[in-house]
This record gives sequence, C-alpha cells and structure tokens, in this order.
Amino acid sequence: MSSSSSSFSALTLVSFFLLLSTLSQAHDTVCIVGAGIGGASVAHFLREYSSPATPNLTIRMFERNVVVGGRMETVNVSGELFEAGASILHPKNYHAVNYTKLLNLTVNAPSSSDDDSDGFGIWDGEKFIFKTLSFKSKLPFVDRIVSLANSLLLFVRYGFSLVRMDRFVEATVNSFLKYYESSKTRPVFETVDEMLKWAGLYNLTTRTLAEELADAGLAPLLVQELVTVITRINYGQSVSMSGLAGAVSLAGSGGGLWSIKGGNWQMASGLVDRSNVALNLQEEIESVSSIGDHYELNSTMGNSYTCDVAVVATPLDELNVQFSPSVSIPKRVLQHTHATMVRGLLNPVYFGVNSVPELPDLIATLEDPNLPFTSISLLKQHARNDITYKIFSRQPLAEALLDSIFSARKETIRINWAAYPHYTAPEVFAPFILDGQHLYYVNAFENAASTMETSAVAAENVARLILSRYFSGVPVSLGILSSSSDGGGVHVDLRLFYCRLGPGASSAAATLLDPDAIESDTSDASPSFLLRLPQGVFVKKFVHNVLGFSHAHEPTAEILKSALSIVNMFFFAFLAKLTKGGTYNPLTVFSDAITGDFSHFLFTVAATVPAQVLGSVAGVRFIMGTFPGVGLGPRLTVDIHKGALTEGLLAYAIVTISLGLSRNITGSFFRKTWISSVSKLTLHILGSDLTGGCMNPASEMGWAYARGDHITKEHILVYWLAPIEATLLAVWTSRLLFPPKEDKKAKVE
Repeated sequence: MSSSSSSFSALTLVSFFLLLSTLSQAHDTVCIVGAGIGGASVAHFLREYSSPATPNLTIRMFERNVVVGGRMETVNVSGELFEAGASILHPKNYHAVNYTKLLNLTVNAPSSSDDDSDGFGIWDGEKFIFKTLSFKSKLPFVDRIVSLANSLLLFVRYGFSLVRMDRFVEATVNSFLKYYESSKTRPVFETVDEMLKWAGLYNLTTRTLAEELADAGLAPLLVQELVTVITRINYGQSVSMSGLAGAVSLAGSGGGLWSIKGGNWQMASGLVDRSNVALNLQEEIESVSSIGDHYELNSTMGNSYTCDVAVVATPLDELNVQFSPSVSIPKRVLQHTHATMVRGLLNPVYFGVNSVPELPDLIATLEDPNLPFTSISLLKQHARNDITYKIFSRQPLAEALLDSIFSARKETIRINWAAYPHYTAPEVFAPFILDGQHLYYVNAFENAASTMETSAVAAENVARLILSRYFSGVPVSLGILSSSSDGGGVHVDLRLFYCRLGPGASSAAATLLDPDAIESDTSDASPSFLLRLPQGVFVKKFVHNVLGFSHAHEPTAEILKSALSIVNMFFFAFLAKLTKGGTYNPLTVFSDAITGDFSHFLFTVAATVPAQVLGSVAGVRFIMGTFPGVGLGPRLTVDIHKGALTEGLLAYAIVTISLGLSRNITGSFFRKTWISSVSKLTLHILGSDLTGGCMNPASEMGWAYARGDHITKEHILVYWLAPIEATLLAVWTSRLLFPPKEDKKAKVE
C-alpha cells in the first residue's frame, strides 16, 4: 500500500511538472498576411515594443509571391537592377532611416539624375512648353551654377507661387512628423479618422488638392503645369485628387531623396529576418474565419493555420479573400500604373526636337487624355546611343507606339502595378480593427496617402493596438524621434521627379541663405573670441526666436536674415577699420603676408593664425553651450576631391575679388564692403550644399573641433590646404597680371 501510494504521488508530481512545462511553452500566434513594408513593419514593432511581461509570441507571415517586398521590387534590364516599384525615400522618412541603420543597409549616393543640371521638360504632345537647362559636368561648382540658373527660370515662370507651394507642403510635413513623437505621449488609434484628426491632417482628405492650393494662393499656371506634372508622376492622378495625398506627392519633389543600394525591398526582408518570423512564401490566404477566441486562415495550397491575432497587410481591393463573418470595407478603386522599362534610344522627331541631346532627362506631361504616357525618365546612360529609360503610363503602351517613341529598342520590360488608391475627396476610411476583436487592417491608412513610410507609420500603430488590446499592456517607447538622416516624413513612391529649386528645396527663397559659415574678409577685428562667434547663429536666432518667424524657410524671414547678414558684415568691417586691419580669416592674413616681408609672414604663421583658430574653437564652444541643438556646422557632402576643388575655387574667387577691391577701390568704405559682402554671400550659396561654402579655415576648424574630426584627412585637405593653395595662386596671378606700381618719388631719389 505504501509502495502504491508512493508511485501514485510520484506520477502526480511528474504530471504536474509536465503540465507546467506545457503551459510555460504556450505561444500566442500573430498571423500577418502580406510581406511588404507594412507587414514587415508590424512584425518589427511587435518585437521591439514587447515588454518582458509579454507572453511568448509566434509571428507567422504569408506572402503569395516568391519574394518579400510587396510593391518594392527591382527589375533586371540587361543585367542591371533598377527600382520598378516604390523607388524613392524622403529625408524625413524616419522609420525608413532607422530601418536602414538597424539593418546596416547601404544608402545609394544621389544619382546624377537627382540634380537640377540634368534637365526637366513639360511636353504638351507637340512641343516642350517649358524646359530647364541641361548641362552635365564633373565639376560640382558648374552644376551649382546651372542649378541656380534653373531656379531662376522656374521663378520667372511661376513667381512667388513657388514659395506658397513650399509653405503648404512644409505645413503638411510638420503635421505628419507628430507620428514620430514618443509612444509615451502619443495615443494608440483605433480608426484612421482619429489618427488623422490628432495630427491635424484630416481636413486635407475632405477637399481636393486643387481647392487646397487655390486657398493657399497658388497661381493657376503653377497648378495646371508644375503641380499637375508632380501628381501625375507620383500618383498617376490629377489635382482633383484629395488634398493630403496631393501634398504628400508634392513633398517628394524636393532634394535629399534616397534609396537602398540593391533595392528598397531589403528593408522588408531585413525586418522579417530580424523579427524571427515563420515565413510562408508563395502561399496565398483565401479565407479568414473567426472561430471563438481564435482565427482560422486557409490558403490556396490547402493548408489551415490557427492564429490568436490576424493582421491583413495587403490591399484587399483586388483580392478575393473571404471573411467569416463578413467585414465591412468601403469600396475603393486602385490606380494602376504601367511601368515600361526600355533600353534603347528615344526618337527626337517624336518630341519635336532635332537631336537626342536636346531632350531633357525627365519628360513630363500635362493632364490630357490624348497623351499616351505620364513621364519618361532617364535611368542610366550606358553609351552615347545606349540608354535605359522608365516610362509611366495609365494604360499599357502598344508596340507600335513604342516604335514611334524610340528610334531603337534593345530590351523592353512591362510591369502593371496596382500601385495606390484612386484618390477622391472626401475620402472614406476602413477601420484598423475589422471585426471589433483582433482582426486588423494596416492598409486602411492608404486612403490618406500611399507610400513606404505611411505604411510603416500605420503598421507601428497597428502593432501598438495589438499589444495594448490583446495583451492589455502598454508598449514601450522605441525612441524613434527625428533621426539625423543620412539618406531618409513623407515620401513619394513610383516617382522620378527632380524639380528642386535652389540648393535643395522647392523654392528659391526656401534655401536662399544660411549664413552660419559666412564671414567677410574685410569684417574682422579683435578680440578673437568675439569675432569667432558664429554670427549667422545669432542672426537666425534673432529672426526666428525674437521676431517670431517660425517657418525656417518663410520668405520674409529669409530676406531679413540676408539683410541682417549684410549689416553684420558691415559692423565687423567697421571694427576692422578701427583696429587697422584686425582679421579672423587666415586667407586674408596669408594674402597680406605673401605680399609683405618674411618677418611679417613668420608672425602670421606663428601667432595670427593660431590665435584665430583658438578664437574660433572658443566661439563655437560658447555658442553651442548657449544655444543647445544649434547644429555642428558645415559638413562635406561630396567626395574629398570635389570638396577640395570647390573650396579652392571659392577661396580663389573671394581672394581675387578682395585684391581687386584693394587695388581699384581705395577710398570708398561703403562700396568696398558692399561688394565684398554680396560676393561672399553669392559664393557661399554656390558652395553651401557641397562643403558649406566656408572660405575660412579658422571658422570651419571651430566646428570640426566640436565634432572631433579636426585632424582628419578630409578636413585638412578640403578646408585648409585647398583654400591656402588657392590663396597663393590668386595672389601670384594678381601680381602677374597687375604688377605693383613703382613709387616714382623713390625712383627719382
């Protein structure tokens, strides 16, 4: 009896531990239908936001295609890969920026076609009604001049409406940035409507883009031409589309656009791999049934899967997925974009020009039903008569038509994308929660705007919904507030529009002047510390914080900053006059020292320049301590050789101008300072996007020391050696062309 009792107790104990083990290994399963950026982002945020208290979670993903990526796809044209779907990311796509860093992906350097010097034209079916200049050069300095000339052409045609368009887009982007606020203070949204209302974007979905732009004061010509061109390229639609989608489309017409080397699909692939997902490729889900406290998913392969939570992360509009019980989704039509990749050569006669070089790299069209395509963009020029193009159209292009458009075709690839919704106002949205339980729909947000980034934003909200509703927990904060983008707000898919005004925005005034690194050769005085304070910082703080101009690129603010910069230069020119030659630019003292005796040169090298550098370092440290978050000064954005050439040319130009002023204008303080100041501002604009347009080694040394890169090869070569060599060359050239006049009195004696 005792033995039997012991055996029973032992068996009971073993059974108890087996039960505990089974319970501890119980997993909750989330099934995700669709392995595009939306589905991959849901999996990513579920893993990232799950707290240690969250039960074990199994994520299973279903993709009907052979690869992940959804509408992010590359196409092979004659052995070279090109983006065929979602192509371009915006600098403020902060989720995409973070994905890129997290997955160690490589960002494509801006292509040559991402430059204003490449050319853009609007074709009406017979002729080009507008064309920018097209000039290809390996010299960044020349490209900047062409870019500024194109900005002027756009401004002459469209006027200050460009500025109003920029302000409209900027206001929309700033509202969208609210979705990157900390999850500790940002609500979890159950409907798209409340998500849009919280960010102040909902009203844009109730009216057309044309109505919004009319209220914003845009001229009809700009709306009919440039705005229409952008919306046709980005969404295949006219300005009759809803206002928010239209604003997102316009946001993609600026600079700083980027992509992933090897294809944007790698973001989805990397997130899936990193999120420990059980991936079922080439398996399409045909039905989703709610059965008690779980869901049953059945695939076209005859398999059945049980899930606690089901997430649909693919558009349902053209899929035949059966839901039981049925769900209610507003009917919407998808806008199909036909992408035709052609390797060959365009026929100039078709476009009414005499030769292929006369054709711009981006040919855009107006809203006319008789025009067969939306745009033609040059992807890569392999040889003089061998080019790869991408054509966007609303309908497939017939072979006969392609034979008319092209004089030669080596390869043609066609892709039909169900790319995005056909936007109408007012928009009606499907709910994020389809059944009131745990069936979620990421693509409900697409009726607001359809981009890679908006899919990620919607996916992040859905992940938080799942964690807060199913697990009754509050998700942790990932800390995805604005990143300093290396390549990464709002982005536009399926686009190749490169109309940038000025150094990289959609208005010439938007990037008119950033005088942080602007100093005048004639505006220096001691003490060195006072002179080395970054005066541009004070100018900007005064305009934005004191005068209350909140928009960084508001035209009035830019005009005020420009005027104050000129006043600032006059003030320090006056101090230089009082101190009889005080200076804080080494280039100035070098040019003076070279023309003087050897002892003066030694004093310059051993005392003056070090004092300027120390003053610069102290000034930058002071300004960064006084104004936290002010930035880290000008940066090199091109390779070291182009950077050295740029700073060298700028330094040569300003030293030559200064020597000319000293030689030809000896009596007029005002004229001399005015010409010097305006020249410096102009040269700064030309170099601002490449090196910062410093033209002052000591100034850049202060910022470089703060960043910790003051002893790097790039800094020494670009900001010291190149400007100094250019200064020597400018002095010697000046002395050769204009030798000093001999003192007649001394000659007689």
